Amino acid sequence: MKISKLTLAALGLATLTVFGLATDVQAANAPTDVTQNTATENGYKIAWSKVAAASDYTVTVVKDGKVVVAEASTGGKNEFSYVDQSKKVLTPGTSYKVQVRSVENGAKSSPAEANIATAPAVMTTFEQTGATTSSIKLSWNASAGATGYLVKMGKDAASAKDLSTITTTSINLTGLTADTAYYVAVYPVRKVTDKFYASEKCAFKTKAVTQADKVTGFKVADWNVKANYLRLSWTNSARYEAGYQVQFLTTAGKTIKTYNVYGRQANGIGVSNKKLKNKAMKARVRAYNTFNGEKVYGEWSNTLYLVPQANVTAKKVNATAIQLDWTKVTGAKKYQIMQATSDGGTYTKIATTKKNTYTVSGLKEGQEYYFYVKPVNAKMDGKNRSANKLSVQNDVVVQVYTSSSRVMIE
Repeated sequence: MKISKLTLAALGLATLTVFGLATDVQAANAPTDVTQNTATENGYKIAWSKVAAASDYTVTVVKDGKVVVAEASTGGKNEFSYVDQSKKVLTPGTSYKVQVRSVENGAKSSPAEANIATAPAVMTTFEQTGATTSSIKLSWNASAGATGYLVKMGKDAASAKDLSTITTTSINLTGLTADTAYYVAVYPVRKVTDKFYASEKCAFKTKAVTQADKVTGFKVADWNVKANYLRLSWTNSARYEAGYQVQFLTTAGKTIKTYNVYGRQANGIGVSNKKLKNKAMKARVRAYNTFNGEKVYGEWSNTLYLVPQANVTAKKVNATAIQLDWTKVTGAKKYQIMQATSDGGTYTKIATTKKNTYTVSGLKEGQEYYFYVKPVNAKMDGKNRSANKLSVQNDVVVQVYTSSSRVMIE
């Protein structure tokens, strides 16, 4: 009896021998639209369109023409996932080909092939390396197999949005707000198709910060020239600074001494240094942050011009006169003698001299007199500067008596 090919197909036989000849019967259609939709460092997940009449599907992973993961059944589902628990079969950040076959009546279709990839391993280093008041610099080590890096940023992880995918291992994020913390995450990715990149874990910073604005309110808080103690203060509204740097300079701008004030929310510094004693000078302050072990500084404050009041002493000349002597203030050209007649009273200028001594006469018996010496004409940055105004003057208190040789000097 002669059996036609049509009859064989109707019987659904995969192989039939007729008079010693073998005839193969394959499933009607191969799967289509095989795409990857998930990737891990050692696994993947794919899906495809259903094939009518297919009872099952098989999946095989190959690389360079060799089978990497043996053929496996999907249990009739048109999707399949695989995780290499041993971590010895699939390598992170690596491309493979997947072959999907439909099974119908025991026969397999020709394979439908698609590119897949595992996710690159997350970077081991991720550091902020710099900042300005409007930018943040970040860098990281290369991830093996990554074809790029997806950068996300927001106020926190929940609000983070995709910024861009770059091929470099560093980025400078600009257009930011001063003294602000941002959440930044970087995902290593491996391109599979124009629509899918294999990626899993990310490196992230919960607080990548911009520099604080320029320090304001820089002033002399206290200056005791007798004890050689100077305290400077500033307004501190910063939230994310690591500390402050204070620098003292000569009238010509040469650095005398630099101090680092450690700790957030610092708002002043007290110094006692022979290099700063009895001289006109300048000072400035700036905030800094420490990134990857390196200090990154913000903008300097406005210059604070420092001219100390002179360290003055007094001695009796006669019953109505005393002699004031003081230490020279380097940089000052003249000195003004300031006098008050009550504690906390108003000081008035009674004389100006280029010398370091002055005799005050015409004093009244028993009257208290308060004197301090104000150095002036200290030229800095094109202007003559005078001694800084203080809430408590570096004065000397004098009281003389005409009826005896006694004089009270404090």
